[in-house]
Amino acid sequence: MATGWSGKGAGGVVILGAQSDFCVAATVKGAIARGLGVTVVSDAHSTLDSAAESAEQIIARHNREFAEAGVNLVTTKALVGG
Repeated sequence: MATGWSGKGAGGVVILGAQSDFCVAATVKGAIARGLGVTVVSDAHSTLDSAAESAEQIIARHNREFAEAGVNLVTTKALVGG
């Protein structure tokens, strides 16, 4: 039996926030490892520019990586039904 969130009855999580390349990515990875359904709000996570990439490039790269990992990507508008 899985432990953590799934052991408490949660079947999935919706993730947004900062920083795309640290906290958000780690939370996505942890939720997947726990067998949770993962939805990332693709336009509601952010980060800072790095020496190699702009924040926009980092966000886009992570959205691609999340999708490749089986994450459901939604926009804020789609999530709130607008």
